[in-house]
Amino acid sequence: MNMAETLIKEYGTEKPLTIAIDGKTIRSTDKMSCYESPLHIVSAQVAEFGITLAQKCVKGKTNEIPTVQSLIKTLNIKGHTIVADALNCQKETAKIIKERKGDYLLFK
Repeated sequence: MNMAETLIKEYGTEKPLTIAIDGKTIRSTDKMSCYESPLHIVSAQVAEFGITLAQKCVKGKTNEIPTVQSLIKTLNIKGHTIVADALNCQKETAKIIKERKGDYLLFK
């Protein structure tokens, strides 16, 4: 159990949480020789607590869709709502969320 999960457990919330998932490209990483392309990270943040629950790097020159799907598979989202932008309005993403007993609000 990571720190964010421990905090959520300690708060003992009975109501559903909102987990916002979004990708960000880290500024100036395109100039760093250790990266083949700018560093792009997908984060899952719990809106009610303002904490990051989990993060994953997007590999090389791929897009964030498979990374978001992989990230969701690592989270305990049962009874919680995933919020994501238009890029993640994918049938497979919705299927993964429902399989894990979560709800979703995907903005198109």
